[in-house]
Amino acid sequence: MALFKGSQKRLEILSKLVLLIVTCVLSFFLISLGGRVLYDIDHWSVAPVMKDFRSVEALNKSNLEEEKINKKLAKIDVQIERSSIFRNRARRKYSSEKRSFNNWIRARKTIGSSTEDEVIRKRASKLDKIKGVEDRWQDKINALKGKRNRIKKTKNSVYYLRNEIKNQDRSKYSEAYKKFKVKVFIYRLLFVLPILILAIIAFIKLRKSKLKSLVWAYIIFALYSFFWGLLPYMPNYGGYIRYSVGILLTILIGIFVIKRLKDYTEKKKLELEQSMDERVKSVKEDVAVKSYKAHCCPSCEKDFLMNNWQPKTKLIKEILEDEAPDFCQHCGLTLFNKCEKCGNRKFAHFPFCSSCGARESL
Repeated sequence: MALFKGSQKRLEILSKLVLLIVTCVLSFFLISLGGRVLYDIDHWSVAPVMKDFRSVEALNKSNLEEEKINKKLAKIDVQIERSSIFRNRARRKYSSEKRSFNNWIRARKTIGSSTEDEVIRKRASKLDKIKGVEDRWQDKINALKGKRNRIKKTKNSVYYLRNEIKNQDRSKYSEAYKKFKVKVFIYRLLFVLPILILAIIAFIKLRKSKLKSLVWAYIIFALYSFFWGLLPYMPNYGGYIRYSVGILLTILIGIFVIKRLKDYTEKKKLELEQSMDERVKSVKEDVAVKSYKAHCCPSCEKDFLMNNWQPKTKLIKEILEDEAPDFCQHCGLTLFNKCEKCGNRKFAHFPFCSSCGARESL
């Protein structure tokens, strides 16, 4: 400790730094250990897999039915293609015969009446037969297309049925996965809830104790366990659960803050009702130092300097020494008095006179 001889302030700073490091290191190891446990919790139950919920038999039957339909459609398409070839041949032959017949008719008009000519009637009959062949092939194509449309409707029914089976499988998987997530959440809740309860008790009773560094490390670990280890796994149910938890936490925190403010106000009210000597004796040294630096009354904690127009470049010590009142104008507590030994003006709540070092008799 020779390094800190005559330097109590350095020792205090180093102590705070060491305690801060202890808090951070302990919280790190607690979070690492808790994270390891939370990771293992996720593997206590096997997560459902989509393939386990597939209706294999029904889907295979649907696929076979669709395969048969596709074969039928392919066969009909081949028939339509072949029929189209024969129809197109008949159409081309009819067009060729039609042009030849029209040319022959124009040539025959120069000889005589074409309407009574037996040759013309025969050629017209032949042309009608060729047209009839084309029409029959077209009728066959139309019938095949109608059959194909009916088969396509059957195929669509099979397709919709298969989609319905898949949707039911996905629904079963979704329900099973929700149950799995709830189970994981319950496991995590059973792990985190005691940690949170113990952290709340420690925060209320031990946050200002000598072991506060260890307590705050544990509180940090509890907060991590709640916000990273539990909250993301909380069931959603459309947001109702999470919003309800948020409302509940806000209400609990609000009640705690309001209660603390009320207790603090009541405490200050009781302090101000005490006698002047009791109030002076109740002021602790660390409170006195903070009040002096902030030029606030140690009892009511209100600013006792009235000249707010004072330039900020002027030292606070100069303002206190020259212009600070002897008594608080808000609660009447003694602020400054004179040393009983040397007679210099001093802050009344310091245990020793800064001019002569004499102990103040409170």
